[in-house]
Amino acid sequence: MLSRQEYWLWFCNIEELDSSRREELLRVFGSPEAVFRAGDAELAALRLTERQRNGIRRKDREKAAAALGEVLRRKGIRFVSREDEEYPERLRHIYHPPCGLFVKGRLPGEDAPAIGIVGARTCSAYGRELARYFAAELSKRGFSIISGLAAGIDSAAHAGALQAGGYTAAVLGCGTDRCYPKENLRLYLNIEEAGGLISEYPPGVPPYRGNFPARNRIIAGLSDGILIPEARERSGSLITASLALEGGKDIFAVPGRLGDVLSGGCNRLIRAGAALVMTPEDIVQEYDRFFADKQTTPDGGEKFYNNLLETREKIVYAKLGLTPKHIDELGRECKMPFSELVQLLLVLELKGYVRQTGANYYIACPDRLLTRG
Repeated sequence: MLSRQEYWLWFCNIEELDSSRREELLRVFGSPEAVFRAGDAELAALRLTERQRNGIRRKDREKAAAALGEVLRRKGIRFVSREDEEYPERLRHIYHPPCGLFVKGRLPGEDAPAIGIVGARTCSAYGRELARYFAAELSKRGFSIISGLAAGIDSAAHAGALQAGGYTAAVLGCGTDRCYPKENLRLYLNIEEAGGLISEYPPGVPPYRGNFPARNRIIAGLSDGILIPEARERSGSLITASLALEGGKDIFAVPGRLGDVLSGGCNRLIRAGAALVMTPEDIVQEYDRFFADKQTTPDGGEKFYNNLLETREKIVYAKLGLTPKHIDELGRECKMPFSELVQLLLVLELKGYVRQTGANYYIACPDRLLTRG
């Protein structure tokens, strides 16, 4: 005899069923236990395939459920079913809410606004800096940052939130015991420690390509709004934005240059009615309801950079943006000796106005750049 939680665990582990079939079974039978006890005739009436019926009726299903429970305990993974109080309220109202979640770390809180940040995997250095900057600044103001641990924009958003000491959740297209892509292992471990790794897939499930469009609905569902700093016109992040829009969520996009393929998706969203944002404050002001009794205004210190930089420092700083610039090109533009330029860049780094993104490549720090006048 299985417990209520084990019936849910068994139900979520039937690999032959997708989310729509699970939803149909719950609608017809009312609970995973009732599905477990359903006869062949009842299942056949739903026009399930033979493979799906066999997945439900497999002889070792009780043993398999108990074995999965042991795997979860051994790997430190929590299972949260849709009936549990801990299940995120935001997810209860989406199309085909997950029947259960496999979690390492913490789920996002209900009393703080959550912003999903998604975009191009093969993003530019500019897009990466925007994602990191927006995530960090929103985290400082009490926002949870939701993304998908993918390369590019997703990774930068997670990293920005963690650097600011905030909460970030990664929604995975595989089991939470797997890190995908592998090069994000350090980030994966940091998120587990300071945030949450979330999946509707049991441990051991590999990152099948078809899993990712399905996980996008969870990113959209956990978020109050979606921010897209950089995306192509045919981007998976636009699917997330569409799902969020269907759920009545806010859509934010950072405008880009005309003709830039990595800005095509953002510009298209803005043309379709997404909110154009240039600073994190543009997003913060949309969620005043969460901060009715809190002070959320930033210190604004960056506005006074003209009083903090010397004349020669200003010349160098004015030539930098979010696109990395090599020190040789910077020297030609500033028309100053290499030795002096190196010294000025070091001072600007120490003051927090510029950052080195690679060997001899520099950018202006976004938190200074986006507010300088």
